[in-house]
Amino acid sequence: MRETRTLDVASELKGMPVLALNTSEKLGEVVDAIVHPTEGKLLGIALRTPEGEERALALGDFQIGMDAVTAEESALCDPETFFGTLEGGNYVCREIVGASVVTDDGNLLGRVIDVYVWAEPSKVLYRVAQSTMQRLFGGFFMAGSVPHSYSSTGLRMIVPVDTKERHAVWLPLQVRPNPHSQAWTILGISHARLAGYGIALLSVVLALLLALLLWL
Repeated sequence: MRETRTLDVASELKGMPVLALNTSEKLGEVVDAIVHPTEGKLLGIALRTPEGEERALALGDFQIGMDAVTAEESALCDPETFFGTLEGGNYVCREIVGASVVTDDGNLLGRVIDVYVWAEPSKVLYRVAQSTMQRLFGGFFMAGSVPHSYSSTGLRMIVPVDTKERHAVWLPLQVRPNPHSQAWTILGISHARLAGYGIALLSVVLALLLALLLWL
């Protein structure tokens, strides 16, 4: 699988059609991604067939194009079989989005509101927010390998005490990149790109303020 696109699971990957590699016959539609919640790896995808059955595809057995996922029909497997060959895999939309992010000393940092995946190399990135305002404009990014434990029953991730200082990239994006944060590497943000983001964000804010003044 040679795909480097970054995809928001809930809004971009979910809903993509899955087509047979050689015939383009529709095999189904993506319903979720399967990731390892503490190793930060994409493991596969779940799809629903036209007959309404759920199937799974392991990483390496599918390719993500601009508008569709392609795979060999023979690679489709029963989800129970898929999880039987893995340890620690979890569904993103069903089990990870909404999970509380809590430090070792019991400090609630927020909840996972978005999960981004890369297929090659296999990477996972979480976006965490605490308030409604943060959900819209803020929060922080955290590499999928930062949590050291996860409970699907309690929907809770446990992270290091120093996550906010060492492992987070805050939104709006920090003026100075945190050299300790893996999220910078995953996001691929350089100083030049960061400056561009800052200018673009400032332009949007000014435009919104101007529109509000004119409306008033």
